[in-house]
Amino acid sequence: MASSNESIAPPPPYRQGDANDEDLLDRLVHAADGERGIGADSTTESSNVQQETKRVKNFIQYVLSIDYQRVIRVALSSADRSHFTKLHTTLCDLREAQETIVATADERRQMTPYFWRYLHAPCKVLGIPTEYVVLMMSRFVKYQTSEGLYKGCCFGILHNSGLEELAIKLYIDAEAIIPRVTEGDTRKVMVRAVRGFMSLYFHEISGIEGAISRIHADRRWFDSQTIEYRANQRGKAYEEERQECVESSRLPLSTCHWTARVKKVMQAIKDRHAAVKNGRREPDPMWSWRGPVPMGVDPEERRKQRHAPYAWRWKVGQFLPDLFESRSSRSRRDASEL
Repeated sequence: MASSNESIAPPPPYRQGDANDEDLLDRLVHAADGERGIGADSTTESSNVQQETKRVKNFIQYVLSIDYQRVIRVALSSADRSHFTKLHTTLCDLREAQETIVATADERRQMTPYFWRYLHAPCKVLGIPTEYVVLMMSRFVKYQTSEGLYKGCCFGILHNSGLEELAIKLYIDAEAIIPRVTEGDTRKVMVRAVRGFMSLYFHEISGIEGAISRIHADRRWFDSQTIEYRANQRGKAYEEERQECVESSRLPLSTCHWTARVKKVMQAIKDRHAAVKNGRREPDPMWSWRGPVPMGVDPEERRKQRHAPYAWRWKVGQFLPDLFESRSSRSRRDASEL
């Protein structure tokens, strides 16, 4: 052991192109490829896995292009639509059954190759969480029109789950998914679309923070992970409206009470409508599909905001209004302008 009086020699200077450096880089690349399942001895070299990887990648691109209203060259065949719907249904049935029974060893051996080939192996190659694709399939089935057409899930997530769930989707899509399934200009367009949608309800989404702590009562450790974001005025107003509605809906009131309450409100709305039709009052400010368009807006912009973006209008018919949207905080920007 060297004495304290001896000086420690400095490390050798870094030399670009050193053979050892190149060997280290090769080892790092090899290790990364191995983790993603890329290598001469990997099952992902098979044509089957390559084909299924392309299929999953195409499915993700298709869903994201509708979620964020960006036209990219991607199409989903009827066969692929059926494939992912059936895969989702199988997972749901299995999850429900496992609440009361356990699959036998033979049943697991029969099912495992199916899930590996169509789900786990493609996600391994793409370097994305398997759970993400499972969740995307669930939303793809859930957020469809009465005609079975996918209409995007962003506003549905906001309506059903609130700002936090929407913030998680926007952050994961921009930071982890889009960089894995798109390239070049398409990647830039998609990331810009996510940022544009984010600006409707958020000032910023910082990321996901995690912490490990102990519950002193039983001395167990647990981890907590939360999405950090800062909502803008419109986002705060939306969340307040939504929370108030959810809390009110839980009140122990009878069906007769709610029916009478809504009947009274609807009668007032119908009376105002009739007054406009009869010329006894002026129409309210023009509505867009996400709320009223503020007065003083350029006529051309008012015309654009009156209609839903193309994919939401495509063979959709009438849209259910989102009544959580605050009428006083509506931004002049909407999805049709992103």
